[in-house]
Amino acid sequence: MCAESAEQYIDMTFGADRIMLMPPGDSISLSTDANASYVYAFNTTSSMQLFINGQPGKTGDFSGAFYYQEDRKSWSTNNMPVTVTRYDAATGGFIEGRFAGTVSDSTNTTPVSATFRIRRN
Repeated sequence: MCAESAEQYIDMTFGADRIMLMPPGDSISLSTDANASYVYAFNTTSSMQLFINGQPGKTGDFSGAFYYQEDRKSWSTNNMPVTVTRYDAATGGFIEGRFAGTVSDSTNTTPVSATFRIRRN
């Protein structure tokens, strides 16, 4: 029997670039309240935030907002479709899913898609 991996990650395609956010080099965290979940990831050169509306404890399709900053440039959208495929009830369990859409900076749009697996605190 294979043991389940304890690794957290955000595996993101941003435009033509693949960006893998994964501890220990990157910090990934999840917080929730009664109405939403918030994913935060950062390292020395970039940060990412994903807001998942109306889903704590549930799987399914949800609306979200996304923000990504690298060096001194940032992209965002308030219309990011998010699919949560796993949401463990217990602390220490995982939330898993994916998102895909387009984000904008001050002049251009860029496609973004990702899968994620984040440990619940």
